[in-house]
Formats: sequence, C-alpha cells, structure tokens
Amino acid sequence: MSYTVALPDGRTVEFPDNVPREKAAEIIRTQLGVGTETPQSGFMPALKAGAVELGGGLSALAGKLGIKDLQKAQEEYEAAQKRSKEIFKPTEEGWTQAPVTKFLELLGGSAPYMAAPLAAGLGAATLPLTGTAAAVAGLGAVGLTSAGQFTATNLARQLEEGKKLEETDLGAAALAAIPQAALDTVSMRMIPGIGRMFGEAGVKITAANAKQIAEQGLKTTLTDYALKTGKTAGIEGMTEAAQQVFERLQAGLSITDEKARQEYLDNFLGGAILGGTLAPAGRFVERGAERQQARDVLKAE
Repeated sequence: MSYTVALPDGRTVEFPDNVPREKAAEIIRTQLGVGTETPQSGFMPALKAGAVELGGGLSALAGKLGIKDLQKAQEEYEAAQKRSKEIFKPTEEGWTQAPVTKFLELLGGSAPYMAAPLAAGLGAATLPLTGTAAAVAGLGAVGLTSAGQFTATNLARQLEEGKKLEETDLGAAALAAIPQAALDTVSMRMIPGIGRMFGEAGVKITAANAKQIAEQGLKTTLTDYALKTGKTAGIEGMTEAAQQVFERLQAGLSITDEKARQEYLDNFLGGAILGGTLAPAGRFVERGAERQQARDVLKAE
C-alpha cells in the first residue's frame, strides 16, 4: 500500500505506507527542493513574503557592493523570489468582492518596506534635539534608510527583467533611489500621526486655539477627517506612481507604454487606498494630542 503527496506545482509523489508523513515531507524538502506548504492569501502571508523579497533585494545589493560573493548573492535573491511564491498567493477576488482581504494584503506587503525608515525616524526622534534640528535629523534618517532600500528594490527590478546580478547597473539603481527616497520621506511626513516623528508637528497651541479646539462640533470634526484623508490619499497615490516611473527608468524600461501606464495606475490606487485608510487613525492620534494640549492651556489660564 502507498499514499500520494501533492506538490505545490501540481505534481504528486508516491510513498509506501511504512514511510511516515513527516519523513516524506523531509524527503521532499531535501531531495526534491520543493516546499510542502500551500501559498496563502491574507495579511501575514503578504507580510512574510514582502520581508523575504526585501531580504533578497538587500542580498543582491550586498553582492553589488562587494560585501557578499556575487554568485551567492544571486542565488540568495533567486531563492527569496521562489520562497515568496511558496508563502503568498494574492487573493484572486477583486476589491469589490474582498475589500478587507485586498487591503490587508496591501498593508502586509508594504509593511516590511515601511518598517526600517519608520524605525530610523523614531530613533532620530530620541536624540536630544528640538525644533528644526529634530526635523532635519528625522528626515535625514528616514531618507538615507529609504534610499538604501530603493537601491535594493531597483536592482531587484533589473533582475526581474532578466539580467544577471553581474549585469545590473548599480549606479542607475542608486541614482533613481535618490528621488524615490525624497518622495517617500515627504509622503511619510504628510501622513497624520507619522509626521510627529520628525520633531514637533503642527503649531504651538495658544489660548485662542485651545478654546476653538474645545468648541469644535461634529461637523467640523468630520470635515477635518475628510480633508486629511483625501489629502493623504492623493499624496500617497501620486508618490507611489512617481516612484514607479523612476523604477522603470533605471531598469531600462519604457515609461510611456501601456504596461507602464497600468503600473502607474495600480501603484496610484494602492498608495491612495493605503494612505486614505491609515489617515483617519493617524489623525485621531493627532487630534487627541491637540485636545490634551488645549486642555492644559485652558487649565493654566
């Protein structure tokens, strides 16, 4: 007697009953080089896959910089791409059928790329600086971190288009990363809540401001949320689309053909949805801080 194990690529492998299933899985992993898990959709698989892909891009960058053996870096990049596909499969349903799942996948895939710049900005915020110096330190930390990541993802795009790592253009990837990182830094600065890491956000609340905040009604509050959400969605959408222009440009691809236009649209929509969804939560945090400051000002009068 025997049993059959299905592989992710559709093939099947037959094992005799006296081979435990755990042993069969180990044989498949070690001898056939095939993972046994089925790729999943949702936030966590997207998060894991995004982190794996980012790691592959950073390995490629390390190879180009001479930090790592070029062939080993190429192999690690390819392994990361393969592993990503084993972990995550985007839901086939559209935004109208599965809006929550689509958003969670978008957030999960973006999170690994946002984590390091945000951590760098928060780290700079702990420095004993205030005012303009604090803002410059925060912006600089985020910008440098983003530039490194964009250089890695730009190299990954060149590899995706069929180049070997030794054939990729590090100079083009790094040059394109400069405006990409600048756009990323500006857009992060504009997201409600996140912008506070760049030193003091907003204005100092005076007694007149405090009274105005305390008297705000529901209509004013809703209008404020709507304006912030719309502004953030537009900025994030335009940022993502513009960054895609530079990514295609450094990879030697057309920036005006139909495929390029579709990429710009997809990235604009993704950025707008993500930014527009995060904005209300960030604005809630900001308004809470403003109200607390207003209460302190009124109490001190």
